[in-house]
Amino acid sequence: MPEHALRAVTVDHRVPLRDIAPLLVQLTAEPIAETAEATSRRNVEIEVEIAREQDPLRAGVEGLGAPSALEKRANAMRDMLHAQTPLVNEAVR
Repeated sequence: MPEHALRAVTVDHRVPLRDIAPLLVQLTAEPIAETAEATSRRNVEIEVEIAREQDPLRAGVEGLGAPSALEKRANAMRDMLHAQTPLVNEAVR
């Protein structure tokens, strides 16, 4: 894993190349918590609704995780445009 990635995220495992295969075997043998499975199922349902071109907010996209910095900035810019230009509000709807 690149050093900048190691600094940017929390790493669960960091092993030498020769230890990756045994670690994968070990990790895949561990049982999955029921809450993780239920969360994954709901995440897939949200993704399917979005793929069906449903409104992402109504589909529950905010439940998938925190918005990225880019998404926050895009939302702020959209809100600014909506506030400044009433015609934009009509065109978007």
